[in-house]
Amino acid sequence: MKAETALRFPLHRYHAVALLLLCIVGAWAASGIVIPEPFSRSLSGTYPIKGFDWRFNGGHLRVADAEGKEYLLRLNNAAMSEIIHRGDQGAITFQGRLTFPSYKGYAQSLVAQGYHGVIYPYRIDFSELQGASWRLQAVGWIRERLLPAGQPLGALLVSVLGGIREYPPEYQSGFGYAGTAHLLAISGLHVGFIFLLGWLATGITPLSFRWRIVISLILPALYVWISGGSIPAFRAFLFLLFFAGGVLWRKHIDVLQCLFLSAIVSLLLWPQTIISASFHFSYGITAILILGGSLYKGRYLWICLLAMAGSIPLSAWYFGYINALSFLANAFAVPLFAAFVYCGVFALALPELLFPVLRMLHTLLQWCNEVVYVVPIRFTAWSAPLLILALIVARWKTLAWWRMGIVVTLIGIGAIQYSTTALRDDNRYYTLSYEPESDTLHFQHKIYRPENSVYAQKELLKHGIWRVANWDMAPEEKEQFRHIRKRETGL
Repeated sequence: MKAETALRFPLHRYHAVALLLLCIVGAWAASGIVIPEPFSRSLSGTYPIKGFDWRFNGGHLRVADAEGKEYLLRLNNAAMSEIIHRGDQGAITFQGRLTFPSYKGYAQSLVAQGYHGVIYPYRIDFSELQGASWRLQAVGWIRERLLPAGQPLGALLVSVLGGIREYPPEYQSGFGYAGTAHLLAISGLHVGFIFLLGWLATGITPLSFRWRIVISLILPALYVWISGGSIPAFRAFLFLLFFAGGVLWRKHIDVLQCLFLSAIVSLLLWPQTIISASFHFSYGITAILILGGSLYKGRYLWICLLAMAGSIPLSAWYFGYINALSFLANAFAVPLFAAFVYCGVFALALPELLFPVLRMLHTLLQWCNEVVYVVPIRFTAWSAPLLILALIVARWKTLAWWRMGIVVTLIGIGAIQYSTTALRDDNRYYTLSYEPESDTLHFQHKIYRPENSVYAQKELLKHGIWRVANWDMAPEEKEQFRHIRKRETGL
């Protein structure tokens, strides 16, 4: 392949200044992070409700004590239905246990969201609730309009447009294994879709360029509010505001500067998010696409490959596995999901007309999630410097013929298989164990849930167990472990 001059993203001194400022703010944010030691104690009281989230197997409320400390109050489906019926304004009285988990990943996630513990109530009093907020009323209307599409399609539509994550875990896991889980998390992609919808809609009006941008910002602002105002969604909206401001006042779009500024403001507002996986994935992969995407301008599949390669170190660190074909899955899933979001918005007005189209799109998305070959990976001490080196090499003007080699290098970063060790996970829902001596996998339900095999399979992959010779489980259960492959004896 003949070398050609690459179109690089132009870097300037003010980018270095912004990066230095981001590092300073990041160091300040990280210095205040304290992850408590695990504990468990009784707790009772009347706490005001700050927010809610309804999930497939129940929900949770964000509540605060008199000192302003916030806690996650877990509820089952019956209690969450009571909240939906009575409203989410006011306070809730409970008796239960306040705990902080020992599992490192969950503990880090709680701290990143600003929680000081998890409350498991065994007695709840709803008498002090004072009606539904505007957000709950809006989400209730969305559910009424979209749930008649049937399950699991209706649940996915409500999750995407209302921020209530009722999509069943067994379907969510398909997105997770395929590397398309970012489509389910309300963040920059969704906010961008909604902004684009507003921009296209105002294009048929006689409005000026500036007014089109201002009005188009209203839709994503409304969307962020209806979906619960999550921190990732707010971060994306901040980026959009800086981006729109650059267009309106300077008529110059410096996306990297917008990225730095939104990250700085985000950390000043929510310093605890410096340790969150969503912060690292959002800004890390976006930065890689900005810096390296210009090298592959007009080559969509290469952009998808670059995004996958940039995500490998983070996936290795947080999950321990990756879909080696996720760039192909995303290449088809992202445009399909854009069509799904837009059809879902218009289905609020024309449900019977668009439900058949949405069912077809949902089926196609599931087919995309079948493009999968999961392998265990891990983050090593060499991963970060190799990633930085590969990005530096990728920026050379006359190394266009190296592009494929650079991307392959990125894909290989961190992709070192774990040496398998003995594993045992005995919790209230199932028992999982692996014996390396006999290469045998054991699994048995205690309390059956469809998601048991989902969590068990993720635990195996995280420990580098993806091929086993012997299976000690029911044949129908073995089918649920589709990403744990059969090791042929003697190979």
